[in-house]
Formats: sequence, structure tokens, C-alpha cells
Amino acid sequence: MYDRLSVNPAYAGSSESWCATVIGRQQWSGFAGQPNTGLLNISGPIPSIKSGIGATVYLDELGPQSVTAVRLAYAYHLKLGGAARLGLGVSLGMLNSSLSNDWRAYDYIDGN
Repeated sequence: MYDRLSVNPAYAGSSESWCATVIGRQQWSGFAGQPNTGLLNISGPIPSIKSGIGATVYLDELGPQSVTAVRLAYAYHLKLGGAARLGLGVSLGMLNSSLSNDWRAYDYIDGN
């Protein structure tokens, strides 16, 4: 609900001013390998060329697995009449996924 830019790059610059969103989530506090998620979105309009730009940084950890993503977004906005607008967007980014060397596979049948 609050993370529109990560899902839809056409959202970049759709508001009339610069906007930043920070989301942090920690689940299962106190357990080893608990899921941790962090997200930072920044986007804003460029009125002179009817466009918007944005950037997203996403960090996610779950046990031995770690994911980091960085994306840049560009959107072009067309006015259709009245308050209606159409945004066309594209994003480009990098994704780094890693698995630490201290993970273990468990045999759920024997319980070991």
C-alpha cells in the first residue's frame, strides 16, 4: 500500500512534490534468523519535461539468505483531460542475493 514505486515505475513523480518512503519490518523478534526487511523509496517530478524520476533501495534478510536490490525509475506523464493522467514508466536495477556459509539443511523426516 505504501510501496507504489517498487511495484510500478510509472508512479515516479506522480505527486506534485518530492516524496520519500521508509519502511522497516522485523518479524519473530528474539528468534535466530528472524526476517528483517528495509525499504527506501525517493521520487519526484521534473515538470519541464513532464516526467518523474525515482530510486528504490530494498534490503531483506531471512535466516542465512540475504537480498539487496537497487532500482532507478523513470516515468513520462501524459495529461488526458481534467484530472486524468497516464504514466508510462521503466525501471533499471541490480539484485544481489546471497546465502551465508553457515546454513544447514534439515531432514524433516528423521528430525535431524
